[in-house]
Amino acid sequence: MRGNTLYIVVPCYNEEEVLPETARRLGDKLKALMNGGKISPQSRVLFVNDGSKDHTWEVISKLHGGNPLLCGIDLSRNRGHQNALLAGLQPDSPSPPPSTAAAIRNCGSKWPMKCLLSYTGRISPPCIK
Repeated sequence: MRGNTLYIVVPCYNEEEVLPETARRLGDKLKALMNGGKISPQSRVLFVNDGSKDHTWEVISKLHGGNPLLCGIDLSRNRGHQNALLAGLQPDSPSPPPSTAAAIRNCGSKWPMKCLLSYTGRISPPCIK
């Protein structure tokens, strides 16, 4: 494995209009870092839908369908951006880092990839098990 695994956790609340551009920019940055050998190919962007009232979750789902580097968690209700951030860093989140102490983490194969997991524990399609 080349480089450490990087997880970028992005709390989202009513962000449907800006998510496509945000995802494009972060996805391009991840690819560039992977191609340069700076980070592992297991690196991901994890969008956490924090109970949005718009179509944020649908956009996240669509983005994941077009780019597996982009994953998501759908919280059942608004819990605040700090809790949304923590949801992406928890050991039971879809692509959990082993600790929250560093921005760059080396996870190896310890954690299974499960994208688009709802906070209630149900896996929302489409997902990767």
